[in-house]
Amino acid sequence: MSGSKGNLEVLRLEMSSIDIAVGQRYESKDDLERRLKLLTVRHQFDFDVEKSTPTSYVVKCWVDGCLWRVHASTQGESPAFYVRIYDSKHTCSVTERSNRSRQARPDILGELYKNFLGNVGPAIPDDEGLVLISDRHNSIGKAIRNVYPLASRGICTYHLYKNILGRYKGKDVFRLVKKAACFRMSDFSTIFEETEAINPALHGYLQRADVRLWTRVHFPGERYNLMNTNIAESMNRAVSNARGLNIVRILESIRVMMTRWFAERREDARSQPTTLTRGVEKLLHGRVTAARDLTVQRIDNHHTEVKYGSSSESLNIVNLVERKCTCRRFEREKLPCVHAIAAAEYNSVCRISLCSPYYNSAYLVSAYAESVMPADSAQPVPEIVANQPCLPPSIRQQPGRPKKNRMKYALEVALQNKRPRKEHTCSRCRHSGHNAKTFPM
Repeated sequence: MSGSKGNLEVLRLEMSSIDIAVGQRYESKDDLERRLKLLTVRHQFDFDVEKSTPTSYVVKCWVDGCLWRVHASTQGESPAFYVRIYDSKHTCSVTERSNRSRQARPDILGELYKNFLGNVGPAIPDDEGLVLISDRHNSIGKAIRNVYPLASRGICTYHLYKNILGRYKGKDVFRLVKKAACFRMSDFSTIFEETEAINPALHGYLQRADVRLWTRVHFPGERYNLMNTNIAESMNRAVSNARGLNIVRILESIRVMMTRWFAERREDARSQPTTLTRGVEKLLHGRVTAARDLTVQRIDNHHTEVKYGSSSESLNIVNLVERKCTCRRFEREKLPCVHAIAAAEYNSVCRISLCSPYYNSAYLVSAYAESVMPADSAQPVPEIVANQPCLPPSIRQQPGRPKKNRMKYALEVALQNKRPRKEHTCSRCRHSGHNAKTFPM
C-alpha cells in the first residue's frame, strides 16, 4: 500500500480512511509523522516517540502500559519508510488516552477539515492577476506568500497614512505622501525627493514600508483605483453586534445578513439601465466634461496627441488600441482617462469600449447571481458529522465584563486621546484668522 508522496495534495484523504497498515510506504519520515498526527487527532489520542533515527521510527501510545505502537524503518539506501509493525488496539481507557492532544495543531486540523469538506479548492484561485490588499502585519504577508504565491500583495494606504499622521508632523509633508501614490514614475521621483529634503525620517519610513506595496508606479499587479481595505473594516462593523453570541448564532447572523445583502444588491444591479455601473458612469461624467477643454491632434493611426491649451507641459500621448496614455491612469484604472476620452471623441471611438468589462453592469449582476440560502432542516445530517464530538475549548474566563469591540492598536488609541491643537487668536480682539501685527485697523 502506498502512503503519501511528500505533498499536501496526496494527504487529502477521506476522514474515514485515515489509518495505518503494515506494508505502507512513505517517501520520508516527515510524511509518516504527519500521517500519524492525522490519525491521532482523528481518533482522539496521542503518542510518544520511543525511537527516532535516520533509518528507524518507533512511536507508542502516550499512556503507560498501552500496547498501541507503530514501528517503521527504511529499506536499503532509499529514504522511504515502510511500516513493519502496527499494533492498532489500545489497551488503555478511552477517557485516559483522550486527555492529551498535542498533535491538534492548526496545520493538522486544517487537513482534517479540508478532508471533511471535500476537495473544493480555494473560493478564490491563485493567479498572477490576483491582488490582495491588507495592513503591514508580517504574519499576513507570510500567509499570502504561502497560500497565494502568484498573487501580488499591497498594503492599505489608509493604515499607512494613519501611522504617518501619528508619528510625523507637518501637513505639507503628508500631502506629498498622498501624492506619491501617483501614476507616473517621473512624478513619483520628484515627490519622493522633495519628501526626503523636507523630512528624511519620514522618507526612510516610507522606504522601509516598501514602495512596491503602497505606490501605483512600483506595484507589480493591477490595483485599479482601490488603495485601501475598506471592505474588511465594513464587515467588522457589520458583525459587531453579533460578537457576543455563540458560534452557531454568529454564523446564522452572518448568513441572514449576507442573504439580505445579496437580495438587495441583486435587485439594484438589475435596475441599472446603463451599460456601465452607476458609480463608473458618475466618474466618467466628470471626465467627459473636462475633456472638452483639451486640444487634440492625431499623430498616426494609433497615437493621438492631447494637451491643455498651448502648453507643452500638459502634453500626453494616447494609444487607443493598446489602451494606454502617458499619464498612466488609463492603463492602471482600466478606465479611459480625460485624455483618452478626448482622443476617443476626436477619433469617433466609443468611450464605453475603452472600459474594462469588469466595470459593466452585467458583471455586477453576475457577482450577486447566486442566492445565500438558509440551512435545510429536512436534509439529514451526515453520519460522520452527527457522530463527531464537538467539545467547547478549554479557556480561562478573564476578569471583568467581556469586550465587544475589537482591540485597537497603540497608535489608534494615541490618536483618539490626542488633544486638538489650540486655535490661535489675536491678542487684541481675541478673534481667530489674524494676529496682533495683521490686526485690521
